[in-house]
Amino acid sequence: MSFDNSPQSRLILTMMGAVAEFERRMIVSRRNEGITLAKEARKYKGKQKNKELHSKIIEMLQAGKNTPDEIAKLCDCGRATVFRIKKEMLASTGSIED
Repeated sequence: MSFDNSPQSRLILTMMGAVAEFERRMIVSRRNEGITLAKEARKYKGKQKNKELHSKIIEMLQAGKNTPDEIAKLCDCGRATVFRIKKEMLASTGSIED
């Protein structure tokens, strides 16, 4: 069967799309249920922070010799990571002046 623009072809494609969408939503639903159960059992913690990277960035921020862009390049991470760590550090200690 060829998938041209005939009504039969469009019906089959629409049905296949609906089944695929249904299956995807079922997968997402089951995954979310599993995450909820794991959180209730305190087994789901999400991605853990890279403590080594955090301490390296904190040291560089406290030294004040490099800009956040330079720190991101030196640590091989994103600028957003550096700024997030800087924000967390400011919130907890207030030890860096802008």
